Amino acid sequence: MRMQIPKTTPQPRWRLAEARTERKWSQQEVADLISTTYVNISRWERGITRPNPYFRRK
Repeated sequence: MRMQIPKTTPQPRWRLAEARTERKWSQQEVADLISTTYVNISRWERGITRPNPYFRRK
């Protein structure tokens, strides 16, 4: 009997990275679109920091 692993809701950081890669956009392209730096995009995707509400709306 195999143990069922419950599915979890993807974390926002994974959704950001997934959406970006599906569109074949670089971190720099996303950063340019929302007026931030690619460093911030990288930190958000890795879960080091979270975007503030201003960027979440974009």
